[in-house]
Order: sequence, then structure tokens, then C-alpha cells
Amino acid sequence: MRRLLSGIIAMAAAVVIVFSVLYFPKTFFYRSVPKAETPEKPSYSFLLADTPEKRIQGLSGMVSLPPNTVLLFSYDNNDSCGIWMKGMKFSIDVVWLDSNFRIIDFKEGLSLLSYPGVFSPVSPCRYFVEAQEGFIKANNIRIGDKVSINFADFLLNF
Repeated sequence: MRRLLSGIIAMAAAVVIVFSVLYFPKTFFYRSVPKAETPEKPSYSFLLADTPEKRIQGLSGMVSLPPNTVLLFSYDNNDSCGIWMKGMKFSIDVVWLDSNFRIIDFKEGLSLLSYPGVFSPVSPCRYFVEAQEGFIKANNIRIGDKVSINFADFLLNF
């Protein structure tokens, strides 16, 4: 009986090890790579404005954004994506993206003093980002750059 029990325990241990290696390979085979070898793009959490009500509200009335957070506006189709600074309490940078997540235009340092002016990209957009002032310079953003957006984890990489 002891031999049978020992065999079952050994078999169960082998199954657990095989399962762990197959389903958690990073745990067993992960190798830390120095930063110099893998330059990473900055990653930002985002709030999503994907309804007409959320798009109208935008950042109006907010005192600031949480650190490393932006507001991502998402449209079902290309749109004019015009914005104004009504009700804003802080200055922002805006980055407009096409349907392939390429930067088509941007504006830096829009302040509440610019209201009632309206700012629009040079061509229709599908997405745009509102961020704290200085965001564009900090990320060295250029027209044509590609942005990756992970909607599942609410992460955005410039």
C-alpha cells in the first residue's frame, strides 16, 4: 500500500511540475535583461472616453490627471475630433491618431485661456489623447509615429 501511495504522490508531483513549466514558463525560464539591451517605450494608463457623453465631458472639471495617465477618446469611425478648453482647470497636450494608431497631428500647451477656440487635427481622426502639458516633449512625439494601445489592460505606449 505504501508503494502505491508513494507512486501516486510521485506521479502527482510530476504532473504539477509539467503543468507549471507549460503554463508558467516565465517563472522557470525568465532571464532579466538589462535596460540598455531593451529600450522600452513609456507606458501610460488611460481613461476611455468612448461615448458621446464622455467625449463631451472630457477632462472638463478635473483638477488634474493621475500620474502616468491620459484620456483616450475613441470613435467608431473617423471624425473631425475638434476640442475646446471649456471648463478646463489645467493645460493639456493633445495628440490625434488615425485608425492605424499613427499620429496625424498634435497641439502642445492648450490652456483654458484659449476658450472658446476649437482645435482640430489636419485630417479626420479615429482616436485622440489628452494628457498633462509637457507630455509631447517628454515623449518626443512626432507626426507619423505609431502608438500601441492595449484596450484589454488600458495601456498606451508612445
